[in-house]
Amino acid sequence: MWFTDVVDIPDGVVEAGLNGSLVVFVGAGASIGPPSSLPTFEDLATEVATALRVGTYEPSVHRGPDVFLDRLELQGLDVRAQVIARLGDPSSTPNELHAAIIGLFTSAETLRVVTTNYDRHLTSAAEERFGVAPVVYRAPAVPLGRDFTGIVHLHGDLEGRSNDLILTSRDFGRAYLTDAWAARFLNELFQAYTTVFIGYSHQDVVMSYLAQGLRPGSRRFGFIDGVQNAELWRPLELNPVTYPYTADHAELTRAIEAWGDWARMGLLDHRSQVEVLAESGPPSTPRDTSYLEHIVAGDVTASYFAEYMSGTAWLDWITEREPFPSLFVGGIRLTTAGWHLARWFAHMVESDSEAALLIVQQHGGTLNEGTATCFALSLRRHRP
Repeated sequence: MWFTDVVDIPDGVVEAGLNGSLVVFVGAGASIGPPSSLPTFEDLATEVATALRVGTYEPSVHRGPDVFLDRLELQGLDVRAQVIARLGDPSSTPNELHAAIIGLFTSAETLRVVTTNYDRHLTSAAEERFGVAPVVYRAPAVPLGRDFTGIVHLHGDLEGRSNDLILTSRDFGRAYLTDAWAARFLNELFQAYTTVFIGYSHQDVVMSYLAQGLRPGSRRFGFIDGVQNAELWRPLELNPVTYPYTADHAELTRAIEAWGDWARMGLLDHRSQVEVLAESGPPSTPRDTSYLEHIVAGDVTASYFAEYMSGTAWLDWITEREPFPSLFVGGIRLTTAGWHLARWFAHMVESDSEAALLIVQQHGGTLNEGTATCFALSLRRHRP
C-alpha cells in the first residue's frame, strides 16, 4: 500500500500492523539522524579507538567492529565505559524516526519492538506518545520470542549492566552460538510474527549475527534506500521495501509517519477522507489510488465509496479493482463490500445505462446473482 507517492509497503506488512502480529526491528541507522546523532557500530568502534588513543578502526584491516572491540578489551582497555559515555550523551534525544516507529502502535500495551541499539530513545518516544512507560526487556533477560509485548533490547541497553552489553565478538558468540539465547528468541519471533527491519544495511555486522536466526519461510521485510542493491538482501531471506535515497533518509520517516497516521484512522476519519477525495475525481497519484483501493475492498468502507462517488469516470476507475469484478461472476457469494458496490452499480445503471451496460459486456455479459437482485430492486423502485 502506498502511504506516500514514493514508498509502497507490502499489504502483508500493513495487515500485520492492523491485526497485531507486527514486530518492528530497529537498528543503528534509526538513531543517526538529529537530534539523536549517534554513530553506527562501525563509527562507534572508530570513536572508541580515538578516545582510548589506540589508533583507528580500519574496516579493510580488522574483521569487523566486534572483533576490533574484542581485541581492545583483551588488552585490558575499558571499552564499555567509552561506549556508555558516547551513547549516553545527554544532548542525544529521540528523533522523528523513533517517534514514527512508535506511532505504528496504538498503545504501550500493543507495542512490539526489538532493537539492537543500546540507546533508550525508543522507550523515551513511547513514553512521550502514550504517557506511560512500556515494558522493557534487556539482554540476556529476553522474553519468549513467540509471545511478548514491549521493547526488547536484544543486545542490552545503557541502563543495564555494562557486562551485559553485546559489543565484542565474544559477546556475540555467547548470545548467538554458545549460550544461544538470542538465536532462540529470534527463531521463535520470526515464526510467530511478521517482522520489518528499519535502520539496517545488509553489510551491518549485526545483520551477520541476526542472519543466524533467519529461517526460510518467515515473513520478514527490510526498508532499504534506493542506493542499496536489493538483491544483496535475498540471501538474508528479507524482502526489501525500497525508498528514495536522501542524506537524511527523510522519505523513510515520512512513509513510516504516514503509515502510522493511516493505522490510527477511525471509520469517521475514513468517511471524511473519501468525501474529500470524491471532490477531485478519480485519483492520479499512487497514494490516493492505493488508499481508495483499500476503501472499496473494506466491508464497511466500501459503503463510503458508494455514498460519495458518482459519475462515469468513477465507473471507469473501479471496473478492474477488487471486489468489483466479482459482480459479474455467477455462483459465488458477494462479500459485504461486493453488495455495497452492487447496489452502487445498479444506481449507476439508472444514471448512465449505456456506460454501465458496456461494463457488463466487458465482463462477459453475465451478472452475479446478487448483482442481478440489486438491478431488479432498483428497477422496481423506479417503475412507473
